[in-house]
Amino acid sequence: MFNLIDCCPVLGYFRAMTNFFDIATPEEVIEQFSLDDEPLSPEALAAERRALEKDSDLNLSCLAFLSANRGDEQAVHQYLEQIKNDERRLETSMLLFECQPA
Repeated sequence: MFNLIDCCPVLGYFRAMTNFFDIATPEEVIEQFSLDDEPLSPEALAAERRALEKDSDLNLSCLAFLSANRGDEQAVHQYLEQIKNDERRLETSMLLFECQPA
C-alpha cells in the first residue's frame, strides 16, 4: 500500500500524501469545512488546502471523516493509524464514534 515516497519525509512524504481536497466532492468539502452549508470562497478553500498540506495529521483526520461518511471502515482505520499525534488520533477516534448513527 505504501511506496518509498509515502514513508520518507526527505523524499517528499507530505507532497505525496493524498490531500482531502483532491478526492472530496464539492458537497463533502462543504460538509467538512462550511459553518453555514454554503460553498467556501476561493480564498478560504486555498487557505484550508494549505493548512492540510502543512499539517499531515489534520489532513489524515479529515480523510478519516471523509472515509467514514463514505462507509469505508478499512480506510478509516488506515488513516487513524497514520496519525502521529496521539491526542489528535484519540480526538478523531472519539469524534468519529460520536458521529455514528445510533
